[in-house]
Amino acid sequence: MKKVRNAVLAVCAVCLCAVPVFALRGLLEKPLFFVNANGKIEKQGYWMINLGKYDVTLNRKFAGEEMKAIETSIDLFMTSSGYIQASGYSEKGKIECSALMMVKTPSGDRKIEVGEIDCLTDNGTKVKLTDSTTGDLVLDIEKNQMLIKKMQVRVYKFQADEYGENVLKEQTSNTDIPITAWAFSAASLKTALNLPANTTVIDTDPPAKKGKK
Repeated sequence: MKKVRNAVLAVCAVCLCAVPVFALRGLLEKPLFFVNANGKIEKQGYWMINLGKYDVTLNRKFAGEEMKAIETSIDLFMTSSGYIQASGYSEKGKIECSALMMVKTPSGDRKIEVGEIDCLTDNGTKVKLTDSTTGDLVLDIEKNQMLIKKMQVRVYKFQADEYGENVLKEQTSNTDIPITAWAFSAASLKTALNLPANTTVIDTDPPAKKGKK
């Protein structure tokens, strides 16, 4: 019985940490600049940012039941494709929901898209948009509003699989890179962090093109 229990726990741990295959297949290139664990500015093209796990209350209607509020935990990932993936599990099985970002300013709150962000600082709590708007960043998971808990980057690159097909594979061995700030340009990140304009940026080798080798 103990071995079975341990096996179940291990499978659950893998399911919670793994990135869904459909999300990885649809990953698009979008240069991201961040300060890595060595204190250097790094540039990556294919990535996901693990934003953490959030306890939320969602309204759901299941077959044969009335609409009801359920409490669950949702994992959030921001992707280089420009959207936030939100999913978790309940006693009824897998739960998927919508997650938005809001910027709070003295003139009011409004929804923003990933592509509108110029840079994100202060552990993801402060945002500057491409139109120069600045304010507090808040996550909205179906009316559950909260601050970002963490930001950890997962890096992906094209590599040949056993069939010779170039596919995206994670480059960090499931060890997320903790970051406190990021931007879509080196200049924006340097400005936000008050770094010299000539600060070196580590640009890894460009990923291979999709297709057979």
